[in-house]
Amino acid sequence: MAEQIKQLRKELQDYKKINREEIKELEKEIERAGRTTDTLNITMAYVKDTVSEVKEMMNSFIGVVNEQNKKIDDFINSDKRRESRKQLTVSVLQVLSGIVIAVLGIYAGFKL
Repeated sequence: MAEQIKQLRKELQDYKKINREEIKELEKEIERAGRTTDTLNITMAYVKDTVSEVKEMMNSFIGVVNEQNKKIDDFINSDKRRESRKQLTVSVLQVLSGIVIAVLGIYAGFKL
């Protein structure tokens, strides 16, 4: 009976030793999981900040594009465009009249 008690105590100690080792391994896994979770949280915060910055940049870019489109539309519909067309037409007519006068002058010079 004493031998049996010794054997049972030895088995109990071996069982406790195995359990302690398993508990230590589980604690290490828990710590590793905690570090991984912390790293993931930091990464997600960085991604969130980056996405927010990109969103702000896109909104700013869209604002600039809209402003440029408005300026283009305003110019197309403005009097400046009409005035520019008139000035171009007048300039073309002045050049043409200068050419006609020059041709007439040359023609008149040959006639005399």
